[in-house]
Amino acid sequence: MAPESWATRVMVMQGGHFGGGGSQQRIGGDQVNPYDLPGHLLVDKQDPHENRWVPFALEHEDANQTRSNREVPGLMKLVMREVQRRRRIRGNRTGTGLAAGDDSRIKGDDREDDEKMEVLTENHDREGGGEVWDSGWDWLKGKTVVLYGDSVLRYNMDHFCKFVGSEIKPIPWDSPAGVPWPENVNPYSTPHRPSDPDAEDDFEQDGSGDGWKDSKPDPPGNGNHWPHICYVEEVDFLVVHVHQYGMDLTDVSRFWDGIIPPTSAELRVDRLLRPVVKSIMESIARNASHPESNVAGPVTTDLRRGRQVPDLIQVNSALWDTARWLRLDLENDRSTVDGLSSDRLSWWKRRVRGVANVLRKAYPNVPIQWVTHHYPISGNLDWFTQDIPKTDQPDKQLPRANSLIRFVQLRQTLEAALRGPPAEPTEWCDADCAREQYESVKSVSIGRWGDHMLGMERYMLDALHPAALPGGYLWGDMMLYELYRVRL
Repeated sequence: MAPESWATRVMVMQGGHFGGGGSQQRIGGDQVNPYDLPGHLLVDKQDPHENRWVPFALEHEDANQTRSNREVPGLMKLVMREVQRRRRIRGNRTGTGLAAGDDSRIKGDDREDDEKMEVLTENHDREGGGEVWDSGWDWLKGKTVVLYGDSVLRYNMDHFCKFVGSEIKPIPWDSPAGVPWPENVNPYSTPHRPSDPDAEDDFEQDGSGDGWKDSKPDPPGNGNHWPHICYVEEVDFLVVHVHQYGMDLTDVSRFWDGIIPPTSAELRVDRLLRPVVKSIMESIARNASHPESNVAGPVTTDLRRGRQVPDLIQVNSALWDTARWLRLDLENDRSTVDGLSSDRLSWWKRRVRGVANVLRKAYPNVPIQWVTHHYPISGNLDWFTQDIPKTDQPDKQLPRANSLIRFVQLRQTLEAALRGPPAEPTEWCDADCAREQYESVKSVSIGRWGDHMLGMERYMLDALHPAALPGGYLWGDMMLYELYRVRL
């Protein structure tokens, strides 16, 4: 008997549709993650559903098999259609998938006529649909995904929200969700803090924090850095984004107003991430039966009652780290295009392990995925360097842009941090500490979204953020796959 095709092994099928009852086979489990396989990214600015990661043939496959036999599950397409189907059943025609979104984000750098996007409104009615949830959708309904990262994660969340016809919402400190007012904490008090080769003085190294500003922003922070949510009512699915500022342990508010404290990624987990996520989830659960009074809008089910932890956490870091080094090199007249030193890379590796360990201790039973980074190298980072004077001699002006070699180095360092052996004990992290961090990072998966976006700089919204196609759609597909793969 011929071996099962990839599509047969990874998709839950009934009558050609994902979800539903009957005989089911699981995505993931003992199967290899298709996004970890060598392949290539398809780009199609006319049909969003064609923006897919396509693995090359698996070892056991016949060379004559078609692409469809080894295709990864198209979860974005299926979720979008299911949302639209349920919306039609309920008579809610205010959201129509992509047609409700910002045209420039939907179509990348081209703006075509809306009728060319009609593929998004195809019927996906299933026999016996109605308002009753099919057991095949248990992996999605009532679930929460938390994003702990920079604005690239938030933009991908925004793209996802528009694809399903919903709206991303900022959660200010006076929100009905009751999120706590942010508390400023000395970043130099972060436990197990590695020696920083770029520390400005001994005060930073010994933790006294003489250069730290004990100030409380009023209003607290830039609105872009507030928590954000995307709630998809039709499938009772919630995504929460909490901003963080990379692995830096110095007071980043020294070079940018509007920073929401605390600045340390570890201290931020306990002082901001956990309280915010808990408050938002409790707010939605309290109002599950009162859709008219909910920060997230109407809630479809009461599955959220009693739940205070998410079902998946995604984290990323690189942009704020490279921006910090860019600033330091500009201020000290050092090259901004050469690679990072071994000391900087070693420090960053230890910081990644420290943050992953804190997240694991905060959420011991929640799947955590570190998403690889992708940022263009063609755009200037004036947002991070606007206060640093430029030289009057253009030929001596150091580039104020991302360096490809630095991103490549950080990508390799991330792999070493999450997959390498235990670190050597140090005065700030003894053998027990090193072993604890090692055990924590072993359970953190690597999401290769950034790897698959390499070379896609043409498809950007601006100097930092990816457009909806292909980047936003690909991220949505990968996020949904991971949520399904790690389901209980």
